Amino acid sequence: MAKRKRKKNKTKGRDQLKGPRGFDLAEQPRVLAVSDLEFNQALQDAHVFGCGYGFDQIEGLSKPIPSIALVGDNQAAFERAFQHFARWGCEKDGDAVEIKIALKNNGTYEMWISPEVERSLYRTIPETQLVQPLVYNLAWIKSFDTTNPFLHKLRSYRTSALSPVLITAAVADQSARMPRPDQIRVIDRLPRLMKFDLKIYVQSETPDNPIFDHKQIQTMAPRTKQKMTPAAYREKRRKSIDVAFPVTRERLRRSGIVTHVRALPGYENVGESQVIQAAINLILSAELSKGDMHFGKIKGNLADIIWKHAASRFEIADGLTEVPQLDAQIIAKQVELDLKHVLSQEGISTAGKQFALLQSSFRRKGYVDD
Repeated sequence: MAKRKRKKNKTKGRDQLKGPRGFDLAEQPRVLAVSDLEFNQALQDAHVFGCGYGFDQIEGLSKPIPSIALVGDNQAAFERAFQHFARWGCEKDGDAVEIKIALKNNGTYEMWISPEVERSLYRTIPETQLVQPLVYNLAWIKSFDTTNPFLHKLRSYRTSALSPVLITAAVADQSARMPRPDQIRVIDRLPRLMKFDLKIYVQSETPDNPIFDHKQIQTMAPRTKQKMTPAAYREKRRKSIDVAFPVTRERLRRSGIVTHVRALPGYENVGESQVIQAAINLILSAELSKGDMHFGKIKGNLADIIWKHAASRFEIADGLTEVPQLDAQIIAKQVELDLKHVLSQEGISTAGKQFALLQSSFRRKGYVDD
């Protein structure tokens, strides 16, 4: 008995072409950013048990500035911690290291040390303005039993427009409960950490500040994708265009293409950002697949492909590269595809509806206001 040959599914495992598609540049990729964590262990290993206060003369400054020295018993651990700070950029910008001091009602205080979030983002994700980051940040927290009057004077000093504070470290024998000044040795040649934005909070003045209640501070865990608001679409779309396509944006504006698209029947109500985005999408489509329009030949996850490409390209106003000539009708079609894409993401049916009506609803809901 002859065996029947099975027909092979030629399309199995292959990405299928989906035809003309829209995309909104507001839909930035979500990225988990994890800051440096090892500095925390280094500070723990330093066995910090106190702080020293004083003034230091810094080269280039006319008079001594206040200084705080973390006092522990492990010099090597302090050196490791400050090397982490140096990698964050503290020698050029001391505020790359976030330092907060919380003065409590009971006379104790806490010191918090961590990477400064915004600067950390720019170090770990250079294209941070083109992503939606979820940040995992760790702080070293140390409690001290008594608050030296120096800290209250330091808080008054911090009200000045320019009020740098030097942060350093010193070692002493921890067995001496209150070591004398001559028993404390400041560690030489540490990377310089000069803070211009040292934060000092007083519990009696801001009792609701989460820094005084650790239960209010929770680690953010990745969440399921949530719908963006129309305002978020509007703002992120503009940011993506401004950051990734500034030259193309200005050339499109000067070309008069927005006026040409608005002159088409039913497109009088489109926003400038919609037209510019549609033209950019057509340019990206052609760059990703030569001769393609409306992402019709792109296989795979369109958003991932677009953002990977956008992160690798750059624009320069060299006067040589011109924006390709794009027909207003073709741009209008991409505007419609982009609009329908957003509405479908929001679960809104667009089947059989005229573009002009969809656009009026799109604008009324707040997805565009230009």
